[in-house]
Amino acid sequence: MNQDLPKFRLSKVQFHMLQTVFFGFTWILLSFVTLELLLRWKRWPLMKHLISVREPVRYTLPILGHARVIMGGPGKIIANVSRLYEEMRGANFKVWALNKVCLIITNPDDIGLTLGSPHFRVKSNSYAIPQEGIMGHGLFTIDNMTLWKKNRKLITPAFHFQILKTFIPIFYNETKSLGGHLMRRKERNGEVEVSKPIGLCTLDMIMLNAMGLNGNAQESSDHVFVRGYDTVINVWCERMFKPWYLNKQIYNLSPLKLVHDKAMHDVQSFADQVILERLRAKFARSEDSKERNVTETSSCNDDDYIKPRESKVFLDMLLDYVYGNIDEDYMRKMIECLRNNEDDNGCASKTLSFSMEDGINERRISELIQMNRQIRDEVITILIGGQETTAGENSFALFLLALHQEVQEKLYAEMEDIFGDDSRPPTYEDLQRMTYTECVIKETMRLYPSLPVIVRQAEKDTILSDKTTVPKGCAVGYFVFGLHRDPKYYEDPEKFIPERFLPENSNKRHPYSFIPFSAGMRNCLGLKYAMLQMKTVISTLVRDYKFFPSERMPSMDSVDLEFYTVLRPKSGLWVRLERRDKT
Repeated sequence: MNQDLPKFRLSKVQFHMLQTVFFGFTWILLSFVTLELLLRWKRWPLMKHLISVREPVRYTLPILGHARVIMGGPGKIIANVSRLYEEMRGANFKVWALNKVCLIITNPDDIGLTLGSPHFRVKSNSYAIPQEGIMGHGLFTIDNMTLWKKNRKLITPAFHFQILKTFIPIFYNETKSLGGHLMRRKERNGEVEVSKPIGLCTLDMIMLNAMGLNGNAQESSDHVFVRGYDTVINVWCERMFKPWYLNKQIYNLSPLKLVHDKAMHDVQSFADQVILERLRAKFARSEDSKERNVTETSSCNDDDYIKPRESKVFLDMLLDYVYGNIDEDYMRKMIECLRNNEDDNGCASKTLSFSMEDGINERRISELIQMNRQIRDEVITILIGGQETTAGENSFALFLLALHQEVQEKLYAEMEDIFGDDSRPPTYEDLQRMTYTECVIKETMRLYPSLPVIVRQAEKDTILSDKTTVPKGCAVGYFVFGLHRDPKYYEDPEKFIPERFLPENSNKRHPYSFIPFSAGMRNCLGLKYAMLQMKTVISTLVRDYKFFPSERMPSMDSVDLEFYTVLRPKSGLWVRLERRDKT
């Protein structure tokens, strides 16, 4: 019987193929295990301090760890992290990917302890991508704390409330222009997308207020700064959500690099042009002042002293600091050189060609080149911070008011109490009286914080309230979007209820359960600017227009959120708009 069975024999080719498959599989398995062990060994110096800290095990993959939470791109990360955060809510927990470890802090006591500590000022290396790009070493991304302190101290006076008061007429005038643009953009059914025109409006505001120049962004639907910045942000997100692009060699050989560099050049050229134009204005004022000093007496009163201080903008302070003791002709040549030359070495050589006749040594020229780059980084940082964040909050606020008519009517009633039938612009005192409007803004920021994620790095071992030690070098994350929707601090957290921020309702709430502007030493420098601007924009628009739900977006659930360094609506924000009848 057995003799009738066919004999199975492998040919030499088949044998070698099987042998190749076997050794290949073995090599892959050994490589996989070796890589896993190597990454564990690299994580161990941090992980050994966090053994007792919870970990979302069901989201864990070998080698990749919890990286799959951010897979799927910017449109999935908020939903994925929210789901993980909700499951782990109640105590701090750790996540990891490859050799990186991050402790996610959910306890407001620990949030205050860490964000308020001088040992958590440095932002994690996840900010390296924007630091290498258009934001450079501006206040938002800089990791040199000595330089950060110096620049923050220099810039802070530009946001003094006496100076902020002078911005209110600009807020009002640009918002009136915005209303006209929204009416012209309306479709036949009365619906209009508000986030893009509001973004152009806030860019004009920050240009005038911080740079002293008119950007005319509202007159152009395709502003070079907005277009370039959006392109750069898209490339950043490609790199964050496709980890192989984090490798500089791979990224430098990819088409993304060319796209990014072209957009970055456009943004930086725009910033250089802003600096140059402000210098020209500064020269003109200087010449006029010299001419006046010849004929005017030396006497002056308090009003004469205050006036130039009020007109000085953020950029002027930077320029005064860098170029205060430099000859004006040299300054003009210097800025022209830096603007017209992309290559630093080429620029330096051209600058040196006239340095001797201007009496400035080579070392000083090198310092000026570096400082001019720092000015540009700060200009871009302020433009992004002043435009992107407030544009998003203003847009979400109008969308929420359209969905909640009773809230909109309460806000309008507050406007009637303050202004009556008078159509005058708001004053600083008027804005301070807008308590309900402020509640609307805060509730908007609770539901849709511009910065839904904050990441810091521990510079020193720190013990938290649960006795856990945060080891030096460990990243610490704060999911602001999840914190603001924690039912422990906010009843019915998914609902839009501005009254929760009335003093009698918020006084007993933990102060670190609401951190839309971050907190501690590296909180948002422009938070007072933002609040004054948002109050002016929202109050002015509601005085003139009524907002209603659109068919495209009839509820809060119809908004898909994306994380592009800030929180954005994927398909914009649509409302129905009508001019308010005041007869």
